[in-house]
Amino acid sequence: MKTEIDIPDSIKSKLLIFDRLLHDWHKAKNLVSKSTMQDLWRRHFLDSYQLIRLRSKHLASLETEILTNENWLDIGSGAGLPGMVIAIAASCAETQSEIGSVTLVEANARKCAFMSAVSRETHAPAIILNTRIESLSLNSLSEKPDVITARALAPLPKLCSLLAPLMTQDTVALVHKGQDFVVELEKTAKIWDFTVVQHQSVVDESSVILEISNLKKR
Repeated sequence: MKTEIDIPDSIKSKLLIFDRLLHDWHKAKNLVSKSTMQDLWRRHFLDSYQLIRLRSKHLASLETEILTNENWLDIGSGAGLPGMVIAIAASCAETQSEIGSVTLVEANARKCAFMSAVSRETHAPAIILNTRIESLSLNSLSEKPDVITARALAPLPKLCSLLAPLMTQDTVALVHKGQDFVVELEKTAKIWDFTVVQHQSVVDESSVILEISNLKKR
């Protein structure tokens, strides 16, 4: 599948540092699936970066000159995908006016240590919370999220139960889902009311990014 996104050189240079650290740490920590390490840039970095492009297009469509500085919250961050890619982009001029704070939530301490190392070496500002998602609330966050991301975290019905306490009426969730997303949506709609927009993934023709808003329990 031909990709349609070019990552700016300033961001790419910092992703090279992320790449090196991921390979170094992976030998001992097994941070991501071994089968994806040979295709790291497409399977992980580009897959993460496409979320920024989605929001950039949305902000451009608003036809406003106001700098947005959206606050991003990445839940179940793992090795920092997509959250650390977003934080790296926030440190570069191309997207500084679009991305404000970036908070990453991960319960695994060794993965948090890895993300902290990436943040230091790339000079990418990130708030890293070593805690369970269920322990968070809007009041416990330093910034209310404008965008929440979740990648390979949970089936959609369960994921909505994690998202709901962290969303305001203006929050949008960007969720990676694979080829069974239609079945997941049908199951979720029996429990939750929500607005959803489907965006085709640029790295996998059978996958989508679900843009979820107005989420509330039925």
